[in-house]
Amino acid sequence: MSTAALIKSLTQQSEELSRDLDSFSDRAFELQRMAKALKERCGADCVDKATQVETAAVGAPVYQLDRAKRLAPFAFTSCDRKVNWRKLRGLNLDKVVRETDTRALMELYGEVAYADLEGESVYDLTEANMLKLVRVLQLLLQLQQHRLEAGQGVMEVLREETAATAGLLAVLPQLDVGGIGEGLRKLQGDFYKVADADMDAMFAQVRTEERTAARDTVAGQVDQVKQGQRSPAALHSQTRWTSVSSGKTGPLELQAGPRVEAERAAARAAAPPAPVAAPAATTASGSRVAIPSGAAARRIEALRTQPHEFSCSEPSTCGGTILVALDDTEDAAAAVEWVAANIYTPGVDELRVVYVVCDPRSLHVTTSVGTSRTGRPIALDSLDLLGGQLAGGYGSFGYGDELNLQDYIARLNVAAEAVVARRCEKLRQAGLKYELELPRLPAARSAAGIAETLLDAVRRADAKLLVVASHGPGALAEFGSVSRYCYQHSNVPLLLMPSTAAAAAAAAEAARHYAQLPPPPPPAAIPTPQRQLRRDAEEQQREQEDTAAGDWERQEEEEEEEEEEEGALHGAAAAAAAAEADAATHGSAAPQAVTSPEILLVVNHLEELANVWQWVADNCARKGDRVSIWHVAGPSASGMPSLPTAIANQMRGRGLGAVTYHQLYSSTGDPADLGEQVCQRAARSPACKLVVLLNYSRRGLVAEALHGSVASHLSRHCAKPLLLLQLPE
Repeated sequence: MSTAALIKSLTQQSEELSRDLDSFSDRAFELQRMAKALKERCGADCVDKATQVETAAVGAPVYQLDRAKRLAPFAFTSCDRKVNWRKLRGLNLDKVVRETDTRALMELYGEVAYADLEGESVYDLTEANMLKLVRVLQLLLQLQQHRLEAGQGVMEVLREETAATAGLLAVLPQLDVGGIGEGLRKLQGDFYKVADADMDAMFAQVRTEERTAARDTVAGQVDQVKQGQRSPAALHSQTRWTSVSSGKTGPLELQAGPRVEAERAAARAAAPPAPVAAPAATTASGSRVAIPSGAAARRIEALRTQPHEFSCSEPSTCGGTILVALDDTEDAAAAVEWVAANIYTPGVDELRVVYVVCDPRSLHVTTSVGTSRTGRPIALDSLDLLGGQLAGGYGSFGYGDELNLQDYIARLNVAAEAVVARRCEKLRQAGLKYELELPRLPAARSAAGIAETLLDAVRRADAKLLVVASHGPGALAEFGSVSRYCYQHSNVPLLLMPSTAAAAAAAAEAARHYAQLPPPPPPAAIPTPQRQLRRDAEEQQREQEDTAAGDWERQEEEEEEEEEEEGALHGAAAAAAAAEADAATHGSAAPQAVTSPEILLVVNHLEELANVWQWVADNCARKGDRVSIWHVAGPSASGMPSLPTAIANQMRGRGLGAVTYHQLYSSTGDPADLGEQVCQRAARSPACKLVVLLNYSRRGLVAEALHGSVASHLSRHCAKPLLLLQLPE
């Protein structure tokens, strides 16, 4: 061995011995500290036992002795501890000052306060060590001074609060609290009296204004009819928007006297009906909404259930990506076909089919927490199968070193592509192009994992719509409650497609419903104006007779004729109203006559209508579709029903023209009741192709509001395609 190698070897051995000595020194110091702590603890136990014996002998309680110890005068104790110089040298005092690290100082507090400096080695009592020790003592003194001043401040605050409390206690016996309750009750009674009077005055003023406005309108229209200035059709169109309070809790309707009705009937028979142009409204997106001309001649109750025609002057140009979740089921394939036929616009939109590739091994060897029997998670990046085999058409392999993970993933992708090609065969035959995406599920298969993978795909593609098939609970093994997770976490509009079984059940329910409906009664014939003409001729003849007896007889005959005519007119109007209401509520007895698809917009607040209308018109509605607006209304705060006329006026003010709607009302305000009404009415309508509403389930971490609960109910029970819009706030 050369001299250099020998020196190097000796140097390494010397360094190792030095490290061992340092380690032994540290261990010895720790053992010494532990022994001292045990000694002090044993001594403390002995003192406590002696105190207990002394207490038992004297008969004084223990807390008095503890208090005496706390109030005992200060006395210095002996210094018998050894300073940990290694720890002291390793302490960065500049960092302690910069970060105000009081914890590091307090760790050295006991060692420095009770250090036996005289017993320390002269090798440790160097100038550098002593200087650092003095700096540590300075910092400890500053900390103690701060704590002392803080304690004095707390004591001063306590003294001030004690003085204030003593002052309040001194004033308390002089307070008279006996009349507080009586004064509050009197104040409450006075408030109720004033509030009741104000409410009565307000309602009286509203009723007076309504009666006055209706009376003036009817009088002006009657005068115009007499003078021949307006056609009866125009008069009839305007009077339908005029209403007065009838004193009932139902919808408001027009009230007119018998003479006015008779004059109106005569004018209607004498003058030919003037053509009335169908009004149209322009939405914010530029779409034209045509209102049928027959709507102007209907009552407000009929307008509430009458859908209006939707038409576009030009095709929609609002393009975007439609992402459809697909698995190997008939329901998912039906969902893709429905979206391609009703939502997707070739050349404008992009149809993207997403099939989440899951590890089939997790179906056979996973536990309830998604791991294998060895405790490792099952995923596409794991091969922990304990020598198992693939199942379900993927082949059998040995899971040793010979299996290639990339080959395994490639086989899964090939199988997934085959499933998508088989389920989208009708799209290929129709010549519709679609993009295929096969994201991998990075963990054990679960509803939350699949849904989160779909939402990631939505974010990557910047999709405008997410479609999930079969939102019924437990309908798909692949998707399970995926739709529920997407319902709670999706930031884009979500379309939930019902299963084919649910759609078939809804069609059967609609057929049974229409089969059980009785045919609507024919409307009663309105009396002909011959009686009015005959009465006018008789009046002209009687004017020539100027006798008192003739005047008296003529007055009696006029009163009898007015009573007969009033009864006939009221009976005819009631029969016509009943026939119209029945036809509007139940529809025609033959569902085969309904040909145009219908889109149902369910809204809770009128402010939502513009955004919902625009999005649906740009992305969902096709030319020739019918759009109906359903207003979900709970009990009002004042106990009064909502006014159809006021709501229609607000809709027209938002650029929707003479828009009609159907009102869903629940006296209890139960969201489940309102949601069930929507489900039943949608299921019983053969023409209904889509239900649209806003999703409020994630607005605040509180219980779902009215509309959000309706959306939650529909997401579980609606048998028609359900579109939940997540519009930006």
